[in-house]
Amino acid sequence: MDISGMLRDPRTIESIDLPGAEQINWTVGAAGVDAIRVYGEPGQGALVPWFAILANGKIVGRVNAAMVEVVIYKGG
Repeated sequence: MDISGMLRDPRTIESIDLPGAEQINWTVGAAGVDAIRVYGEPGQGALVPWFAILANGKIVGRVNAAMVEVVIYKGG
């Protein structure tokens, strides 16, 4: 398997978990979330990975990938 980086991974994301006492979790199909997509924001010399949380086709939240502890892919 090619482990070339999150920004180039074509798999569908099913959920992401953030660490901490709050145990924040975003899951497709829960709380109106219909997709979670990774994308790059310009940083100092490179793209910084972020997750967009979509509900009804609109971005309702963005999470810096550095804050994410677990990424679960559909079927995986």
